[in-house]
Amino acid sequence: MVKKSSISFDMLAFEIRYAFGHVYLDRCGQILVDIERGCEGWIAGEANPTGTIANRPDKDYLVRFTGSQFNFTAQRAFKIEIEEIVKEISMLWRIVQANLSLDEFIRIACRFFYILPTRSIEGSEKLIKNSKLNIQYPDTIADGGYAVLTRHPNTTIEKNGVEYIINFTGMRRAYGLDPSKLAITDPKTLHEHQRKARLAELKRANEYSINPMYGIQLDADCIVYEPDEDISVEDFILTQHAVFMSDFFPIIGEL
Repeated sequence: MVKKSSISFDMLAFEIRYAFGHVYLDRCGQILVDIERGCEGWIAGEANPTGTIANRPDKDYLVRFTGSQFNFTAQRAFKIEIEEIVKEISMLWRIVQANLSLDEFIRIACRFFYILPTRSIEGSEKLIKNSKLNIQYPDTIADGGYAVLTRHPNTTIEKNGVEYIINFTGMRRAYGLDPSKLAITDPKTLHEHQRKARLAELKRANEYSINPMYGIQLDADCIVYEPDEDISVEDFILTQHAVFMSDFFPIIGEL
């Protein structure tokens, strides 16, 4: 059985859409120069009319910007304190905003992805079946001989001018570790060399909790339309993450 404490913060995504970014073609090269010279660890891609990227491999960060939007993703976000990630987002956003002279925004959003590892799709379904966010099947399906393989509860709600799109589903990742290859045995029955092998297995089991092939994913997209021109990126993300942890995380944390 997978411990609930193994729920991991898989990814943070941030986006801001803006108006009047028409100088993008003139300034995208300078933006890359400013990022690579002024931001530790960042590697610039090539300036491109349809979208320009830069990445920080040591932190699994990626930024992409165009004449109309700025996107940032932090993969394997559990490795880093969220405050550190948010400072990085804010630093890069200030560079793009200054270079493009942006002061009119259409949409700002951040999205948080958390994963609870399981051992199979069926194991995920058993847990989701008993969750508080769920799907009610009509009698024609429930009593019609259909077998539910996976369910994907989702809902869109709003509070204090923020729209929340919440998704909750079982997942299978081709690049995740295969749980069938993890065999954790009782140490009392092992000799010294076998115990060393078991330590390696335990390490792989710990890796599975953060890179599972199967699991349950809870994510929430937090969106504000037409935000104020002086909106703080850091305050927005940290405030919405606090809302996520208090109001939405229990959906997966109480399974």
